[in-house]
Amino acid sequence: MDTVLRISEIMRRVCEFAEDDTLAKLARSAWILHEPAIQILWTELPNITPLLRCFPEDAWEPEGRYLRFSRALAPKDWTAFLKYSSIVRVIGQNLSNHNTSAYIYHSNTWPTMCAFRPTIILFPNLRSLNWRQLGLNDDTFPSFLLSVGQSLEVLRLLPRPPSFNDAKSSTALQVAFQIIAERFHHLRSLVVDQLWIFDRMDLGLESAITSLALSLSSLESLICPRVPITIRAATALAQLAALKDLTMYLSDDAQWSTFSPDDLEPFKKLQTITLYITIPAYVSFGNALQLPHVNEVTIALCQYSEPHSIPGFFSSIRRQFSPSALKKLMICPTRGATGVGLARTPELTILPSHLRPLLEFKLMEDFTLSLHYGTSLEDTLLSDMATAWPKLRSLSIYCQDHVGARLHASETLPTIKVLAKLAMRCPDLRSIGLCGINAACWPTLAEFEADQAAQDLLNQLQQSPSPSQLQTLDFAMSPITAPECVAIFLAHAFPALSCVDYNYDRHFTREDSWRRVSFLLSQIQRIKQSAGQSISSGTSGEGS
Repeated sequence: MDTVLRISEIMRRVCEFAEDDTLAKLARSAWILHEPAIQILWTELPNITPLLRCFPEDAWEPEGRYLRFSRALAPKDWTAFLKYSSIVRVIGQNLSNHNTSAYIYHSNTWPTMCAFRPTIILFPNLRSLNWRQLGLNDDTFPSFLLSVGQSLEVLRLLPRPPSFNDAKSSTALQVAFQIIAERFHHLRSLVVDQLWIFDRMDLGLESAITSLALSLSSLESLICPRVPITIRAATALAQLAALKDLTMYLSDDAQWSTFSPDDLEPFKKLQTITLYITIPAYVSFGNALQLPHVNEVTIALCQYSEPHSIPGFFSSIRRQFSPSALKKLMICPTRGATGVGLARTPELTILPSHLRPLLEFKLMEDFTLSLHYGTSLEDTLLSDMATAWPKLRSLSIYCQDHVGARLHASETLPTIKVLAKLAMRCPDLRSIGLCGINAACWPTLAEFEADQAAQDLLNQLQQSPSPSQLQTLDFAMSPITAPECVAIFLAHAFPALSCVDYNYDRHFTREDSWRRVSFLLSQIQRIKQSAGQSISSGTSGEGS
């Protein structure tokens, strides 16, 4: 047994599954367990508080909720700190197993450490840093970066608002970008978000992003939704050979028709893209650049435009992305860096003809359209979606402001009958969300039974049971009559469905009717389960 304990690989594997308290006890129990235990214990830290406790007890003190140094630091005070900081690979993870008191660092904490540190590099092997979790003042960000070794691979710069609003912090941000470009050439992931000063265009951040793109050849992921990316910066980003994931806010005043990247195949490895953009800017950008390898797209619209721009918007999506690659598409509103609010504009209606270019994306798995425009859906469109997108897993066409609002005169709803087409043609579909459905097709059970089209669909489903495993169905606000008929129809179309989500509005929806549909669906599921258990019990009895 003693021989086994001397095998370092075995001891490290044991320590990997231990809790922090156990690791601390192992590290103190025997020298043979000390090294593997501390290697695991100190690899990931939520912040620098555990390291501060490595200083002698008389060197620091809590002051209320603040942690501050009480005296100057001598070289010998750093021994334990440097030992453990060299092990640290990750700072700023949300680690639930770390029992660290929630101190707020005193403003003198980091300046004192910088003034008395025996070596410039305090974190030589750090690989991942989440600045927000660190807890230091944002104006200390540049000096902290200088204390990190050049092996940093993941950096998340998410200051706490209203950070970087004053001139001092703004200057610190620019300096930090220069340091990142000069030092961290192995950086793979950079997240820069929640910087609320990006309405101010005097910060030179466009040049900083360009410098980053030209310097960080290993960058695989760049999340930067607040800095306005100009043509110059986008041209630099397009040359990043390793870039796979990109989130950016495209400048609205750029003439994207003149965008001509130096690389013959721009964004050659890009797979996921999120654009914060206006419709006119996207139409210009989408027509100027093709991204044939991208399979996940999110377009977050910063403001709305004239009705004539809507058809061109969807046509540009089809033009920019390839049907042989695109699998996920989300179009949603956002409050962009322009600060333009998004009031609902019901007179702007998305028509079925606008969406038809998207049907060419035959590999579509997840489609979300969530805008404050009006939407006019029809059975033919949803039926064609079911045919065009057989791999569909999630479908959401939802106008958020339908909650508490009536349909605009230009808006129409598809009927509940068309859902059978989705059930039969999209076996992987797990979630449907629609801004509304017309479930008032059958005022009575007799009319339901007399509806030949509905009965044909039910007969077809009985002959070839629906393969659907749909579990989530959200109809927002929808007119309904005869909830028993609706429940029967849904139970045949979606055998795994047990309830329906909806939003109640007294002007539009009968809440008790949809509640009864959910009740009946749950009862049907309970009967099915009981019948299945009875058959299983009967089979077991015959076998015995």
